[in-house]
Amino acid sequence: MKGRVHSFFPIAVHALGHDALEQAAIAELNRNLGLLAGKDASTMTVRVKESFSGQTILGTVEEIQKSFPNVPLPKNLGPEDYWIWGNNEHREQQLVVIAGGTSKGVLYGAFELLRRPAVAPNQALPKEGLRGSPAMPIRWTDEWDNIDGSIERGYGGRSIFFDAGRVRADLAPVTEYARLLASIGINGCNLNNVNNASVFFTPEMLKEVARIADAMRPYGVRVSLSADIASPQKLGGLSSFDPLDSAVMQWWNDKVNEIYSLIPDFAGFTVKADSEGQPGPASYGRSPADAANTLAAALAPHGGVVLYRAFVYNHHLDWTDPKADRARAAYDIFHPLDGKFAANVIIQTKEGPIDFQAREPVSPLFGGIPNTSQAMELQITQEYLGQRRHLVYIAPMWKEVLDFDMRANGASTPLKKIIGGETFHRPLEGIPGSPWTGPRPWGGGMIGVACVGQKGWLGSPLALANLYAFGRLAWNPDLKPEDFLPWINEEDAQKKNLSPEEFAAQQAETWKKGLEGWGQDGARIKRLKESADFAIYTPGSNAGPKLFATIASQWRRTFRMRRLAGEPNGRMSRMRIGLRSCIQAG
Repeated sequence: MKGRVHSFFPIAVHALGHDALEQAAIAELNRNLGLLAGKDASTMTVRVKESFSGQTILGTVEEIQKSFPNVPLPKNLGPEDYWIWGNNEHREQQLVVIAGGTSKGVLYGAFELLRRPAVAPNQALPKEGLRGSPAMPIRWTDEWDNIDGSIERGYGGRSIFFDAGRVRADLAPVTEYARLLASIGINGCNLNNVNNASVFFTPEMLKEVARIADAMRPYGVRVSLSADIASPQKLGGLSSFDPLDSAVMQWWNDKVNEIYSLIPDFAGFTVKADSEGQPGPASYGRSPADAANTLAAALAPHGGVVLYRAFVYNHHLDWTDPKADRARAAYDIFHPLDGKFAANVIIQTKEGPIDFQAREPVSPLFGGIPNTSQAMELQITQEYLGQRRHLVYIAPMWKEVLDFDMRANGASTPLKKIIGGETFHRPLEGIPGSPWTGPRPWGGGMIGVACVGQKGWLGSPLALANLYAFGRLAWNPDLKPEDFLPWINEEDAQKKNLSPEEFAAQQAETWKKGLEGWGQDGARIKRLKESADFAIYTPGSNAGPKLFATIASQWRRTFRMRRLAGEPNGRMSRMRIGLRSCIQAG
């Protein structure tokens, strides 16, 4: 509600630095204070004065040490780490500190303070302070936006970035999206569709993309672009795009230098190659490692990384041939290349071996390339889960995948430890100017295909629970799905001497009476239920209606329609496999 104070902290908020991210953190705290910001203290009660007096200080470790040498700062805060501490004093002596390894850590700390329960800092914070650190360095969303403003697999309207071949004039929604991403710990955003990406690499378009980077930078979100391997031929007029051709290597070096002259903090490239008709190194008998390393060499001096998608397969396979095993394609291609990729190459592997199906086994590739960094690719947009027509909470399925034990080398190796870099100690260091450094300078990450648009981001306010869950799991994969949808506050229940169940029942009755007060009585809600076909599904849970039987029925209809429309054989093969999986799952 407008003006509501969600967290208690001293109302006098100050940043020790002038960095844009620290200023953004100040703005978030002041926004949270609502109507109390700037309020005359003479109108406050004694209790309110005591709760909000003192000061809240934000700054990097170096800034805090210089201005407050007696604050017991922890050692070795990483670039994105934060530490929140209170001095246990009262009234004017109360001090709350939000310290970050860099200003980005300060911003993440401010958002964490706002997520804390609405009690005084002395009660909400442990004596030694609250420290937060991301589990993995790469936490990006992928946006499959096209240059004309359409979005592949997007169900929330048109692009917030592009329209009619240019970057949109009004980028205010882009800044708001960056703020949304930063609030859940996301630090990168890949802007464009992995298909037909070369059009984004013209000099004119790169200048436009720099405006997007400027809009997202105040919230610590770095932009990246999908790269078309054939761009040297399509845009540069070269006779080939062979990644080992010296002229092709030079073209990429020049193009990367051009990008960094416009966007100094450019994050890197996402690559889809030799897949579903996209050109790739196989055209010249080269491997994915050859192509990835050519791009990586150009990016390395600037601190950029390559996310090379493992989604590589022959989409003309005969699905009736039992030897044409679509599910093992990524493993067959990338396992022999393990250890041959540059240090700043990360293989982007889908959670399952097929293609974001409603239910799949975990991709075996996660345990198959121990000498190569990996990131797990998930789909936030609901391509195979109702395409926004259904409300689906996907976090339980993602959590199941993250916790899955790959048993690599015969030992316990949960997938979350592999993509976090802990299992195989995959480095991202050794790159001049690289921001991917800190106490644990290794790891891969998580990529969420979001495809947000102008209509409520994902097309439904409730679908944002999936985006929120993705960001929180990428920061801390040990969180539980139920941590993201707290229907009631257990601390509120404790204050009323009620069990969570009793308090939930009480809240349900309150909502019932409230809805009736607005004219939304039980009869009206019943008519809505009778007139609309809707359901709530939670993949990975036994609760609710059977998801797979419903999707199988829908897929049968879609399959028949697409077959009549002449859908390409590769996509039809994927639909047949998914349909079989749904039928088998019930």
